[in-house]
Amino acid sequence: ICARKNQVQILRCLKKLDDICVVFLGNGPDFEKLRKSAPENAIFLGNVNNVYEYLSIADGFISASFSAAFPPF
Repeated sequence: ICARKNQVQILRCLKKLDDICVVFLGNGPDFEKLRKSAPENAIFLGNVNNVYEYLSIADGFISASFSAAFPPF
């Protein structure tokens, strides 16, 4: 959770969409700041060891990142 990943943009959009829920996985320097300012339909779980399980049950994947790399599953 950091500026490079641009979660702020996702949260701005999420504030206008009360019929969906977004789960944020991972940690970083902006984790607490974003979690505290997030709407109720944003869930911050921090680091998890089972990212694939979350992706497999999700309806979609959102990224607004300025740069991204995906680890092998």
